[in-house]
Amino acid sequence: MTNQAALEVIGTIGGAFIALSLVPQVIHTYKIKKAGDISYIYQFIYIFGCTFTNIYAISLGLWPIFVPCLIEQILIMMLTVMKYVYDKEEARNIMLLKEEGPTLHSVESTPIKASEEDSDVEAANVSNSNNN
Repeated sequence: MTNQAALEVIGTIGGAFIALSLVPQVIHTYKIKKAGDISYIYQFIYIFGCTFTNIYAISLGLWPIFVPCLIEQILIMMLTVMKYVYDKEEARNIMLLKEEGPTLHSVESTPIKASEEDSDVEAANVSNSNNN
């Protein structure tokens, strides 16, 4: 194997690891259906970086750079679309909750109804205090 071929293998392996580094994040985001902690700025910078790197790699015929970077670009674009969809869905759910108003699970919205026994005890306390 020549030095050039060995370097291409090393470049391909390195590119594959970098491209695959996004897979766990994409899977995690898909599973939990949330992407609020991922910045749009980060994603757009990543997409632009991949785009320019791919233009460079194609123009010079650098396939060990182009293929992994194209995979990265596809994955980061998937992540961006998921973020948009999940953020929009979360905002819609928040609006629906606000429109519903307080729920039965809210302490302030659940009135406490006195039982007959409580009324009897309160009446006894009032009569005792009047006797004193």
